[in-house]
Amino acid sequence: KQWYQRRVAITAGDEEMDIMKQAMKQTVKNEITSYASVVTKTCATALAPCNIGKAVKTVVERDERKRNVIIYGVAETSDEKLSDKVEDILMVMQEKPAIRDCSRLGLKKPDAVRPIKFTLSSADTVQRILRKSHVLRSKEGYRKVYICPDRTKEERAVFRLSKEKKKEKSTDCDSALIPLL
Repeated sequence: KQWYQRRVAITAGDEEMDIMKQAMKQTVKNEITSYASVVTKTCATALAPCNIGKAVKTVVERDERKRNVIIYGVAETSDEKLSDKVEDILMVMQEKPAIRDCSRLGLKKPDAVRPIKFTLSSADTVQRILRKSHVLRSKEGYRKVYICPDRTKEERAVFRLSKEKKKEKSTDCDSALIPLL
């Protein structure tokens, strides 16, 4: 009698195990099918001609911009030699790269200072200059001069948002501090 009860319990356990195996197989099959459909839809969207064209355009634009540097805050005069002004700023940073092209951006307005865009021979030189740009803040006459990489409109918007979030976060932290008496 005990032997029979054990056999029934084992059989019931085996049946339960078979049911669980079938359920797992069905779940795996459903998930794989779901994953395959998502991949198929995503690939079709990503490989659409308009998306490929947009990606190529973005890569080409980044490649063109990686050798450019933008300088903000340099006063504008009527008889200015931009290359000399840029060279002076770079000399303050102890850099003397070969400048290929130099121009002001935007339309001339009476009360606005237009940024200067200049092109260098290599992207490595641009990175070196950007790393040293903080030096200008400690030099008299250059405290309001800022050097930035040449960014697209979208990149500038993202950078501006991240800068605002960082500023907001720092003010939240400052207001959360409790002064010690």
